[in-house]
Amino acid sequence: MEKRLIHMNGEPNALKGARSVRRGVHVASSNGRPVPTLLILATQRPDRNIVDVQVRSNLTSTVCFRLNDLGGSLAVLGSKTACELPQIKGRAIYLRGADEYEIQTPFL
Repeated sequence: MEKRLIHMNGEPNALKGARSVRRGVHVASSNGRPVPTLLILATQRPDRNIVDVQVRSNLTSTVCFRLNDLGGSLAVLGSKTACELPQIKGRAIYLRGADEYEIQTPFL
């Protein structure tokens, strides 16, 4: 069975104008069922323009570290949980479906 791994890491300002990148992320996230796809998205400053609702709705799992603002937390998780995390290095929220888990990851 064919499998795909897609990794995207970028600054929100660099990606706002990159329609082809955004379109590619949307296609990859929505076509994950026929071909198993591990889609890794990373950004330092998430907002609703980068993590859009269509992409977020196609992700089965999300890991989000502590964020300083409500907007970023809402963009990634759809809740305020990430901005309420304690300031412990490596602490994150793991979102699987509708279930949120507070997890501790290694801090490198």
